Amino acid sequence: MDTIAARLAFQYPDSDKTLGVQVRRLNEYIAGEMRRPLFLLSLCVLLLLSSPAPISQRLFLARGAARARELAVRAAIGATRWRVVRQLLTESVLLGIIAGGAGALLAGPAVHLVVALSHLQFRALMNPD
Repeated sequence: MDTIAARLAFQYPDSDKTLGVQVRRLNEYIAGEMRRPLFLLSLCVLLLLSSPAPISQRLFLARGAARARELAVRAAIGATRWRVVRQLLTESVLLGIIAGGAGALLAGPAVHLVVALSHLQFRALMNPD
């Protein structure tokens, strides 16, 4: 890039004489000084999102135990095992899709809010008056 900048300065001495070239990675350009705090925030979010997994598993087990009688009645009146499993899978997948969609809809505004707040915090640190 320095070679290209030198050639441009030679070719256009009036306009490009004082210009230089600085190459930075895209992630450094986007995140800048906030790279490390954003990485920490991502780890916190990962921890926060992984903590409900065992809780939701327990809730599904408790719900399954509470519905044991309903499932036994369905089996007694002729529902096949595959039909019962299909019903439970449909309910679980539908709940997952709704929760994932809600999370995806809220993720964009949440990221913009965090970035805006981080810039405000950074400016407050740089300008303490």
